Amino acid sequence: VHWLRNAHEDGCDVSGIAFSGDSKTLLSRGTDGTMKVWDLRRLPEPVAVFDALPNRFSQLDVVLSPDGRIACTLSTPEKEQDALLHFFRLDTLTEVHRVPVFEGTATRVVWHPRLNQILVGCSDGQTRVLYDPVMSKQGAIAAASVKRSRRVDIGYANVQPIVLTPIERRHEDPTRLEFDGSGTERRTIKAFLRQRRDGRGDPVLS
Repeated sequence: VHWLRNAHEDGCDVSGIAFSGDSKTLLSRGTDGTMKVWDLRRLPEPVAVFDALPNRFSQLDVVLSPDGRIACTLSTPEKEQDALLHFFRLDTLTEVHRVPVFEGTATRVVWHPRLNQILVGCSDGQTRVLYDPVMSKQGAIAAASVKRSRRVDIGYANVQPIVLTPIERRHEDPTRLEFDGSGTERRTIKAFLRQRRDGRGDPVLS
C-alpha cells in the first residue's frame, strides 16, 4: 500500500484519478489547476505536471482513451468562458489538442472504452458527445446516420365544437343534465358519438 501525501496543493481537492491498463501509471486531477502523471514504480514524485487547467469543482474527471495512450480532462474557466477538453499524449507527456465543448461549465467526462466516444456532462443538464466518424462505433454514430423523416406542417384547422344536447325529461328544464345512476345517459351519449363517427348524421337525443 502506498500513501501519496501532498499529491496536490494543501487544502485543494483531488477531483479525479485514473489508472492505466497495466497499473503502472496513475493520473490525478486537482482543484489546484493541475493534472499530474505518476509512475507507480517511481513514487513519490510525479513524472509530469500540467498546470493552467482551471478547476473549480471537486468532482471534475480525468480519463484515459481506450488504448491507454491519451489522457483527457476538462478545464472550467471563469464565467463567460468556454469549458475546454484537453488531450495529452502519455508517451511524450505533451498536450496535443484542446476542444471547446460548452459555453459554460462542464464537470464530468467519460471516454467509453467500447464505443470510443467521449461524453461530457454540462451545467445545462445536457450531455455533449464527441466522436470520430471512422474510429468510433455505434452510439452517436448510429443516431447521426438515421435519415430524418421529412417534416410536414399540417397547419391549423378551425374545428367547430360538438354540442351534446342533454337528455330531456318531461316537465324538467332540458338545459339541466342530471344523472339518475342508471347509466342510460352514458349509453345514449356513446351511441350519439358512434353515429357521428360513422357519418350517419346527427341523431336526436331524447
